[in-house]
Amino acid sequence: MSSLIRVSPTGLSTFDTDDAWGCKRKWWFKYVQKLPDPQGPDAALGDQVHKAIETRQFEGFVPMLQPAQEAIDEVHSGGWDLEVKFVNETLLAAAGAALSGRIDAINPTRRIIRDWKTKKQLEYAKPGRMLESDLQMQLYAAAVAEPGEEIEVQHANIASRPPFGFLLTRSTSTDETRQWAVDKALALSKEMVIYKSISEVSDTEPHRSERRCNNCPFKSHCPTSEKTVNLLNMLLNPSSSAVAAVNPPAPAPAAPTVAPAEVHTFKRKLLHQDVPTDPAVTAPEPQPLPQQAPPPPLPPPPAEAPVEQPKRGRGRPPGSKNKPAEAAPTPAAAPAPVNTQGVVLKSITVTRSATVQVVQFEPMSVTVSATADVSGLSIEEATDAVDKQVMSEVVKRLEQLRQAQKDVRGLKP
Repeated sequence: MSSLIRVSPTGLSTFDTDDAWGCKRKWWFKYVQKLPDPQGPDAALGDQVHKAIETRQFEGFVPMLQPAQEAIDEVHSGGWDLEVKFVNETLLAAAGAALSGRIDAINPTRRIIRDWKTKKQLEYAKPGRMLESDLQMQLYAAAVAEPGEEIEVQHANIASRPPFGFLLTRSTSTDETRQWAVDKALALSKEMVIYKSISEVSDTEPHRSERRCNNCPFKSHCPTSEKTVNLLNMLLNPSSSAVAAVNPPAPAPAAPTVAPAEVHTFKRKLLHQDVPTDPAVTAPEPQPLPQQAPPPPLPPPPAEAPVEQPKRGRGRPPGSKNKPAEAAPTPAAAPAPVNTQGVVLKSITVTRSATVQVVQFEPMSVTVSATADVSGLSIEEATDAVDKQVMSEVVKRLEQLRQAQKDVRGLKP
């Protein structure tokens, strides 16, 4: 299976524009062009902390790692495997990719996966609820899980600046959360395979923002004055400009001399739709456009004329005032709207979504759906009743997220 490209959770996050730092062009510079990617000071510190935990060589890191001493001793007390490398060639095979990565610590017996995270402050740590949608942790779990198995995923957060502290957040990985991660990784991997064959930077898609671009190590290589083309849209839906480049249009013939009366007739057809459409009928020739006087206003209807529904055109046909009133179609003849009559409502489903900024640069979406038996109610009554239940649950979940954020911010070392 050497034809499979290797993708890692880190690479997928780099390519994923939903990620706080994700950019497809950035991934192309790093993984296709192989440009140097010098580590920033925070990333370098994170690697040093990982190495110190793995080897238990704490020189220079004693104050920082002291609050995490119990968690560090735990992974060295037996039953844990550290820095575990893996390659899974089945999860993403449909996209032509193999998933590879390295897990910081795993307990095969207790089925726990732990990832060490260095944070400037603990308030930036992801609450356990957010680990359910953490692509990296869910892919780690998918690489080692058996069908139907629940695996605990943990972030061991270490504050890298005074006041030093430690926070362990955890969640449960299930078949459902792992399937979400695999589906997303498959979609990203399919695009990565396409990007692997790109040779021109202008054919890649940047995901620009001030924060992303200012912190990008490839900023000097990224053109900023171009008109970027979305590669996938270009491949799936060729643009008219691309087609025109292949099949340039023939030069337009010289415009024939058109009499002013013909120009006027054409304009009247567009604006008023009162020129006969039958080519056998010749409209009366109006005066040339420069000398054309504006049409006179319509005379008011005779006083004895009955009140009628508005008709299309400039007036009523001759003799219409003598027609009996019953000749006009009555509204009762129109069919009743389908959505208000003849419909038996048995159940209804309402979905609501909300987004809350729980951690810096990490918004989290909450989506709630509910289906209820609403026999005997109108559509409006049923929607209102179910919507109240859904909104109540959305508010409840948002409050749980906000409380988790308060707990993290109020944590003392």
